Amino acid sequence: MPAPPPLLSTPAELRALCSRLKDAGRLAIDTEFVWERTYRPVLGVVQVATDDEAVVIDAKALESLDPLFPVLHDSKIPVILHGGGQDLEIFALLMGEPISGVFDTQVEPAFLGYGLQVGLSTLLERVLRVRIRKDQTYTDWTKRPLRPEQLVYAREDVLHLLPAHDSMRAILVERDREPWVTEELRRFEDPARYQ
Repeated sequence: MPAPPPLLSTPAELRALCSRLKDAGRLAIDTEFVWERTYRPVLGVVQVATDDEAVVIDAKALESLDPLFPVLHDSKIPVILHGGGQDLEIFALLMGEPISGVFDTQVEPAFLGYGLQVGLSTLLERVLRVRIRKDQTYTDWTKRPLRPEQLVYAREDVLHLLPAHDSMRAILVERDREPWVTEELRRFEDPARYQ
């Protein structure tokens, strides 16, 4: 098993990460949460990747994720996720407004003939020839301490999103389908969607 990624659990670590995210200019994001027996989703961790790093934020250890919100609302910083409907709902609830500059790697391949809801592992195999394990899908992300295999799993969910997005974006531009995708993706930024 690969070494687990850093687990950020203090306000200072989160603020430092947010500074690096602004400098990076784009990010991939995902969440792990529990919603089976709760009225609202209980956020366990937030995974974030840039071209240079991938980390896991311990949402249970932090009182607030507020330092992250200006980054997620900056339309100049693209936010890439996969099948991110629930993630977007969680952040819209926490932030009081939707994430800006969203790119969903489940929407993009639909315009390339991959199907309407291609799973992440299938997409990564087809686009990048990368295999990821999906063995922690039903783990309890609110239970502490988090195990190394959970952290590795969480990192894998964001680690390859930026290269997959880049690869598909190039084909969309080549086929002149980028405007269609952009129009579809802007629906994720409509505040009415989350009311």
